[in-house]
Parts: sequence; structure tokens; C-alpha cells
Amino acid sequence: MSKFTEVAKTEELKSGTMKKVSAEGREILLARVGDKYYATDDRCLHRKGDLSQGKLEGTVVTCPVHGSQFDVSTGQVVRWLKGGLMSKLGGAFKMSRALRVYNVKVEDGKVLVEFLCAAPRGQLYFSWAGKASPWGKNRVDPFPGGIKWTRTLAQSLRSTRYPSNSTPSLNNF
Repeated sequence: MSKFTEVAKTEELKSGTMKKVSAEGREILLARVGDKYYATDDRCLHRKGDLSQGKLEGTVVTCPVHGSQFDVSTGQVVRWLKGGLMSKLGGAFKMSRALRVYNVKVEDGKVLVEFLCAAPRGQLYFSWAGKASPWGKNRVDPFPGGIKWTRTLAQSLRSTRYPSNSTPSLNNF
């Protein structure tokens, strides 16, 4: 189920500008490029930088903290960190992933954002097979890092503790 929520008036944003809005308990980055409006989560996924304080060039927003760039129209990573030592260290500890994006529509001078009960882009989600998870009953929980992280974990488990014909369970950790 989804619902559209008013987050701004059309006259609040000029083309090429963005701002932070709060709605449905979330901080949203609202950007206007030409006559189109885009909405994503406002926090960078690396160090939680406030993207609304960054720089918008076309549809690309740059995080003011470490220079990561995201396309606000798709949420996809354009550049993960700015380069140099920070890029190498940051990439080793936290893999890049896309921002959650929201559907936007304009009606009667109002900018409306659709809030869904769905997984954000760029994350792999798993359920606890009908059992209560450690974080709450019947909740679907994020598995950070997505498929690359999963492969790395599987390779590590195979090469260290577990023979290739066994499957570890969460009880092993």
C-alpha cells in the first residue's frame, strides 16, 4: 500500500535547487531539475552526510562530507568517495549502494511524494522464514552490502571454518 504526501509547494524550489523536507518520519532530499522533481533519502550512505547541504549539478548531488555522488533521478552511485586515501579506506570498510528514491508527482501547485512499504534500492533483503527475527516479529531485515558482501562472506566461511558441503546457520555465530 502506498500514499502520496505533500512535501512542498512548487514555488518553493527553482530549477537546479534542492532542499531537505521531513515527511512520514523521514528526511527527504527534494530536488528540482528543469520542470522535474526528484526525491531521495537525504543522508549519504557512507557517513550520513546531509545531502541537501551538498552541491547539485544536473541530476547529480555531491555529499558535502566525503564527495560521494548520487544521481537523484535513479538513486544510483555516480562516484563512491572522492578519491585518494579516503576512497581506498572507505571502500574497504563500507561498500557503495544506491539511495532510496521516491515517486514524485505535482498536482495543483503541490509536490507530492509517494511512500511505499518497499525495500530501498541497492540492498538485498531477507526474511526469517516466518520466525521472529532478533529485531522484531515477522520483520524483513536488511542484509547490508548486497550481493558482493554476501559472496565475500560465503568465500570467507568456505575457506576458514566450514567445509564446502555444509551450510552454516545463524546459530553458529
